[in-house]
Order: sequence, then C-alpha cells, then structure tokens
Amino acid sequence: MGGRFSLAVQMHRDNPVFLSYLLEQMKNPAIDVRTDCELTPELVKELRPDVIVVATGARAVAMPIPGCEEAQVVSGDTLNEMIADCFASADLGKKLVILDSGIVAVELAEFLARAGKSVSIVSANSRLANEVGKKRRGEESKRLDLAGVSVNTGVEINEIVAEGVLITVAGKQRLVKADNVLIPEMYVADNSVLESLSGLAPEVYAVGDCTGFGLVKQGVKQVTELFYKI
Repeated sequence: MGGRFSLAVQMHRDNPVFLSYLLEQMKNPAIDVRTDCELTPELVKELRPDVIVVATGARAVAMPIPGCEEAQVVSGDTLNEMIADCFASADLGKKLVILDSGIVAVELAEFLARAGKSVSIVSANSRLANEVGKKRRGEESKRLDLAGVSVNTGVEINEIVAEGVLITVAGKQRLVKADNVLIPEMYVADNSVLESLSGLAPEVYAVGDCTGFGLVKQGVKQVTELFYKI
C-alpha cells in the first residue's frame, strides 16, 4: 500500500506522517482493498461501479545513456529497493554520481551526502528541481550546499565509464569520478488504463501522475476537487 509514495517518504522529511495517516484511513471496514489483483475490464464489469477513479501513477522509463550497463551503475528496481531500505544494506562506494537534477535526485543526493557519501549531481538540465516552485528550489539548493553535494547542471553527458562519468563542459571533456553511478527513473504520463476502462461506468476519471507529473500537493488537490464533484 502506498505505491511509489512509500519510496518518497524515505527521502522527504515531511512525507512519513502523511503516509501513516493515509494507511490508517484504509483500515475503514467500508473500504474493500484488493492487492495482488489484476485490474481487467471483466473485473470492473463484475463490480458494476457508478464511478471509476484511475490513480495508477506515471510510467517509469529508463534514461538512455551510453555505458548504463556498467557494473557500478544502480538504477530501476535495484535503486528503488535500496531507497525502500533507506540504503541500510546497500553496497555502495564512497564516491557517488547521480545522473539527474529533478526533485527525486536532489532529495536522494542530500540523503546520501548526510549519510557520509561524497555525492555529485550531473545533469543536462540547466537547473535543479525543475518540478517545484522557486521558493522550494532555493531551499533544496541550500540543503545541498550544507550537505556538501557537488552540482554539475547544464552539461553534456557523454558516457559512463569504469572510473565515473564523462561529461563535456564549455567544449572540454572531463571525468567526474565515481565508485557508483545512480540513475533515478524518469516518469511519463500513462493513460492506457484510463483508456481501457472508458465506458465501463457512468463516470470515469483520472487523477495523479497518470495525467502528468506532479507532486503530493497536486495529487491531493485533484482528489479533493473530484470528491466534491462526485
């Protein structure tokens, strides 16, 4: 229960209380929770709902970077498992490079730096935490500075090699050394489930990241507005 939000609580200091509250509400006997259950049009027809709300989240896609198959690269499910475990049993070296500058990468970098790692953020994007507002972006930047995270944004990522990551800055190639390279997943909107359920209830809606990347605040806002609409 909790989906990818259960991973987000490991990195963000404000999320655990909210997740605990949500999980507690799911104990209400009026809520029928079915896990390990494939959602099919046939099942929906059996349930005969008046309203369907699709909240399946975004679809994860891999970042296409030459050398991403190198042994020291950590990504996908392996990285997600480490995050879920708060890196308690992760076998990572001292020097880490995170290939992204989104809010997930920023929070991950701060967490690992405070855990004693030497962390560098490397990204082709020109600024940090592009998904959030100016105020929070500034706050996150200050936290990275205090944690000692090195930031390399707006650079060309050439290749992951055994010694680290080759990048090009102002026409010159250089190496950002790393024992491990972490590649957080990128997410894109995915309305395939919504399309498959269209017409199976008088009202069908979609909320959350399946409609486009957002934050917790956006998801709660969408659900609240939909609740009153229904």
